[in-house]
Amino acid sequence: MILSAVESCDGKEVEIKWEDGHFSRFHTIWLRYNCQCGTCHRKLINELTIDRTKIPKDLIATACYIKEPGRFYIEIKDDVPVDHKTELSSAWLREHCYCDACLQHTVEVTSSLTFPDPSQHSITTFEYKDVAEGPALNVFRWLDNLILNGFNLVKNVPREHGTVVKLAEIVCPVLYQTYGKLFEVFDDGSISVFSNTNKGLHYHMDQPQYESAPGVQFLHAMKPRFDECVSGGESLIVDMFQCAEILRKESEENFRVLCTVPTVWKTVDVKMETPKYFQIRKTILETDYDNQLVAIHWNPGTEEAIQVRHDDVTPFYTAYRHFWKILHREDLRFKFRLQPGDCLVFNNRRVAHTRTGFEHNGGERFLQGAYINLDEMRSKYISLGLTLGEKVRFTKIGNRSCI
Repeated sequence: MILSAVESCDGKEVEIKWEDGHFSRFHTIWLRYNCQCGTCHRKLINELTIDRTKIPKDLIATACYIKEPGRFYIEIKDDVPVDHKTELSSAWLREHCYCDACLQHTVEVTSSLTFPDPSQHSITTFEYKDVAEGPALNVFRWLDNLILNGFNLVKNVPREHGTVVKLAEIVCPVLYQTYGKLFEVFDDGSISVFSNTNKGLHYHMDQPQYESAPGVQFLHAMKPRFDECVSGGESLIVDMFQCAEILRKESEENFRVLCTVPTVWKTVDVKMETPKYFQIRKTILETDYDNQLVAIHWNPGTEEAIQVRHDDVTPFYTAYRHFWKILHREDLRFKFRLQPGDCLVFNNRRVAHTRTGFEHNGGERFLQGAYINLDEMRSKYISLGLTLGEKVRFTKIGNRSCI
């Protein structure tokens, strides 16, 4: 609740004292642009009710007051339309205070991530039947764990072809990516796709060659084509955000370099039924306005040669090697063997994954996979939580934003 409000001497700002002792200072132009009066406030999605270019450049507040409980009013010199009064909800104003303390609180809430210790925790598991056939609360808890840890395992997923798509579509429609709506991972002696061999892979995040890489990845170990006689082929995952924060702690300079010097990812396959050519240049790490880590791109298997200024080449490879070594620290990784019917679900924008090499021994290692959009998953999670009255986590998820 507002105790008092006063415009600054020049009228370009308004200072508010709140019942809890907090002080806020708002720019007059910010208040005007966010007016919630009946004329200015949008009632439909994408609606803009007033041409903001007609609002005077220099806005001077001449009066501010509480006319009725919970409503705050500001009168502005030469405002348009004539006799317009800016009107805002006091609760909304308090929620959107942008003083240093409130901005710092927002950063602390949204930037905090949980990094499970592999020596103390195993991967959280969920039963397919509970997720696919149970109440909506089961789906919420599954997604809540995915938001919290970045990965989990769904057990006893039916072995029919394409079931992984059905599981993914519990959340939202699947993405159509380089290799289609549904992709398969097995050793077919491929000479073009390294994952379709029996060789071990490097840690990677799928398809950074896209402007927006796939968000959530599903990998389903199929029955009966995932045989226990196969030796090797263990899965490994590592939290890239944890690794990047370790890098920042150990070397701010190396962290800065990977945030500023770009690399290139490229995938070309013109022999496909639908030929593909993807190429993009971006940094491995991304930070935002508050210097919070908000995105990571990593896939050594599709990297191209960097083309950057001469003085950036050596610092880049120094930082790159440092980060690479952090990823391979054994105390940071989860290592496990998928069982037939298991489906590994993970945030591809937060978690890197790989596998060890394997020998068939007369059997076969066969997986089917699918992707969904990260923002769609988050929307489903938050919407479910609000509908069910459950507490939701408003934390960053790797989608290039901390909110």
